[in-house]
Amino acid sequence: MTDLPPVKTVENPEHRLIETVFLPAFLEDNPILMERDPGYRDRLYQQGEQLARALLEGDWSVFAGQFLSEFAYHRHTIKPFEIPRTWTRFRGYDWGFASPACMLWLAKEPNTGRVFVYQEMYESKLTDPQQAEKINDMTEEWEKFSFSFADPSVWTKRSIDIIAKSTYDVFIEHSIYLVKADNNQLRKAQRLRAALGDIHDGEPGLKIFRTCKSLITELEGLMRNPDHPERPLPRQQDHAYDAICYALSNYTAPSITGIRKKNTKKPKSPLLGLRGI
Repeated sequence: MTDLPPVKTVENPEHRLIETVFLPAFLEDNPILMERDPGYRDRLYQQGEQLARALLEGDWSVFAGQFLSEFAYHRHTIKPFEIPRTWTRFRGYDWGFASPACMLWLAKEPNTGRVFVYQEMYESKLTDPQQAEKINDMTEEWEKFSFSFADPSVWTKRSIDIIAKSTYDVFIEHSIYLVKADNNQLRKAQRLRAALGDIHDGEPGLKIFRTCKSLITELEGLMRNPDHPERPLPRQQDHAYDAICYALSNYTAPSITGIRKKNTKKPKSPLLGLRGI
């Protein structure tokens, strides 16, 4: 059974607080309607994809101009659970100071290849040393990461106490080892969309713990660039979006059988030396 969103408290028209929960009922649950009116679904889509998704899937978060229209809260988020220590773990980091810096913690389930985002740091006004300390405070002593992909700007040296240091240098001093992520906007979006797609068991390849509220909010609210629809609109709140894209820099979706297909072609990625996820 698919996990339901949490109970929400809302104010009704009589200004009373009531608890509500979304209970999905889909077209497939009404076989009589489908039998009597087989063209019903097609007619809904003729009115527009956003409206059709809202009516068919109960997904009213979609809106015109939404960049990640395939993202659906009830499918891509999940109630937190204890992740086994044996799962592969990795991270994605986007630098910020006036704007939030974001570090995401991810883990891959070995049998399905599904990726879970299980923790986020989303803070502004923290210096590089403060960010590193907070990341370490949020990391268990036993946690080991295959890699921590990062915004390429962290290799830019900045003046700190008269000495020019990069965020990369500061993080190394705190035993956080970063790897340059792929920052190509088109490839970033393509990999994220691949991860959001369904894998062999009919469920999305990427699930996000509902405690990662900043990431969920950004993925729901990002708008597409009207001049380049395959890219998000510039200068919007996209730090968690960037962090998840960086984390997926060498992501390959599981094959239909759940077993990774062997790539017989010589890859040309600059990330060749890194083990894929």
